[in-house]
Amino acid sequence: MGDSSAVPAARLASHDSHSRPKPVWRPPPCRWKANLQSTRPQPRHGGQPCTRADTIFAFGYGADSPSPFSKALARLDKNHDGQLTPDEYQDIPGDTADRQQAAEYIAVGKYMGNRDGIVTQDKWDAWDCHVGGPTALLAVRLDAAGDNAIRPRELWRYDKGFAGVIPSPLLYDGILYVVKNGGILTAFNPAGEVLKTGRVRGALGAYSASPVAADGKIFIASEEGKIAVLKAGRDWDVLAVNDLAEGSFATPALSAGRIYVRTDNALYCFGSRGR
Repeated sequence: MGDSSAVPAARLASHDSHSRPKPVWRPPPCRWKANLQSTRPQPRHGGQPCTRADTIFAFGYGADSPSPFSKALARLDKNHDGQLTPDEYQDIPGDTADRQQAAEYIAVGKYMGNRDGIVTQDKWDAWDCHVGGPTALLAVRLDAAGDNAIRPRELWRYDKGFAGVIPSPLLYDGILYVVKNGGILTAFNPAGEVLKTGRVRGALGAYSASPVAADGKIFIASEEGKIAVLKAGRDWDVLAVNDLAEGSFATPALSAGRIYVRTDNALYCFGSRGR
């Protein structure tokens, strides 16, 4: 990726310096509201939607039929204590279903209950209530209905496995990209036709960061800190994979020919020499 520099990632924050904090921005009054009513079950919303003219592309990351916790215990509970600790569900070798689902185990341990990293039956059930529901990629058009009203209309739905998917979809040069755990990248045209599905070679782990694109290339960062650079297009291909060997959950930022990557330990800046 070229030159890099890193700074400690201890304090990356902004604040209002006034002694009595005041909101620096308030939302404007609501101008319109769309009632999303449908007879079909609607997915739990996952990543940030992306738009193209008057069409929204978004997916739900729920699970129609959540996997029983007993199955995870049978495969991963090495000491048979009825719970999963980080040493049991992290760094799972091979390209297995458990390795692909590791992001879900990490989320349950980090964000449910006392957040001590241990996955228990109670935390698993709480997670199921949090994310349970149909999973699908949707394209919804917002049609004007008069009197400042908006009528949403579903254009198409792709009903294949988005359970546990966190990264937002990317729309770049007329192609929609979605990356899932296991390094599975799918490209669609705006009409919902699958152009290509494949693995990102060398970066098969879990994903929380969303893909970004510039200069005909797509950049994606796995939770293991592997930054993949792909040739964009309907027949996308992997150009390079750079391993930072540090956890990475934040979406990379692109600016002025540089890519900024936030890991658990540092903020990196990569760019060509002389830029």
